[in-house]
Formats: sequence, C-alpha cells, structure tokens
Amino acid sequence: LEEDNEINMISPCECRGSVEFVHERCLQHWFEVMHTRRCQICKTEYELEDRGMKPYTEWTLPAPLSDDWEDQLDFKCALFWLVFMSRITYVVLK
Repeated sequence: LEEDNEINMISPCECRGSVEFVHERCLQHWFEVMHTRRCQICKTEYELEDRGMKPYTEWTLPAPLSDDWEDQLDFKCALFWLVFMSRITYVVLK
C-alpha cells in the first residue's frame, strides 16, 4: 500500500500479536470479498463506525462538555451569543 503508516492501521477485533492490526481499506475490501463481518480467527463481530452524517432522527441537541459550572456557563453564553448575533444579522440584512 502507498499509505503504509500507523494512522491507517486499526485493531478491529480481539486478536493480538502479528494479526492485531490491519489497514482499514484492506478490511473493507475483505468485507466485500468474504461477505462477513466476523473475524475468522477470534470470531469477534466487527463494529465499524460510519463516518458519514447520522440520520436526522439520531441527531441530538448540543450540550455542555461537562457538568462543571464553568462549562455550563460557557455553553449558555455561547448559545446566547449565537442567538443574539443571528438576530442582529437578520435585522441588518432585512
């Protein structure tokens, strides 16, 4: 492979040692050829992330990073600023 570096290597199952890591693209190709999503060695079913957008029904509202009061305050101020600036922009462009 032209991009043979650690960034493209994943550990998709319970296997360890020399068979632990695989290129993500190689694994995708293996899925297409073998028509299975289970490791032939350890029998673990692969859980792959879809890197596209979630369906609209799975969207959630934004939330603060933590329950810490500073994060809560930052979140509320940012939300207020966003609404305020949206309103100002609407009035100016109207």
